[in-house]
Amino acid sequence: MANQVMVVRDVTFNWAKLVDKHSPFGTLQWDVQVVTDNEATKAQLESSGVKMKTGENKTWYANIKRKAVKANGEEQDPPKVIDLDKEEMAPSKIKNMGNGSKGHIKLFSYDWNVGGKSGVSAMLVALQVTDYVAYEGAGEDF
Repeated sequence: MANQVMVVRDVTFNWAKLVDKHSPFGTLQWDVQVVTDNEATKAQLESSGVKMKTGENKTWYANIKRKAVKANGEEQDPPKVIDLDKEEMAPSKIKNMGNGSKGHIKLFSYDWNVGGKSGVSAMLVALQVTDYVAYEGAGEDF
């Protein structure tokens, strides 16, 4: 597979961290979990280098990330997030995006070869949110 940009349509978004960088495993990044119940969408994601896991109720999911710093040390911008009208969403609205929001995701799929091993990976480029669900919070505080 050659390096290519692809759009994967009609997925569900969970756990979106797309404004502020975070470091869950020691590398600063932005990420989002994508979920699908469509086998063709699962196959499209896997062909782009996304390692899908089996979820509940006949679904598949994966976390897709964008590193904050490229391999050459250059800083990257966060992934672009647009709404149904293709307008950029405000950071405050992106931060308040809840699980179950739906839309499309743009990935950059690339071949890699490091230390005698090779494969295909995908990097998050952008999201289009077509069905926005606002985060409701965790309930009452103490």
